[in-house]
Amino acid sequence: MTCSTSCWRNFPVSSPWMPATFFAIEGDTARIIRTKEYDKFGIALPSNAEEFKFSISATPNLRRIIESRQAIIIPDTHTDPEWTTNRISEHFHSWIGAPVLNR
Repeated sequence: MTCSTSCWRNFPVSSPWMPATFFAIEGDTARIIRTKEYDKFGIALPSNAEEFKFSISATPNLRRIIESRQAIIIPDTHTDPEWTTNRISEHFHSWIGAPVLNR
């Protein structure tokens, strides 16, 4: 499924207490296509954040979402043995991920 920038801008997933990141899945790659609300929390994302790509097979939380097609919650990213830290995720203390499926 493809979704234009205006589609993701209006997507009702973010809340007043949570920034959001949207990924497009292409084979074994999850590519950031949109970020929302990080600036409201004083989080300065790299200017090229929307160019970041992640290997699904090497990123356990993304792999679990893809395989199960279910949302997952990581209450404490600092103690989760499978959490992968990078320049974006280093700001997260907890994490919720959910698939948006095209049926």
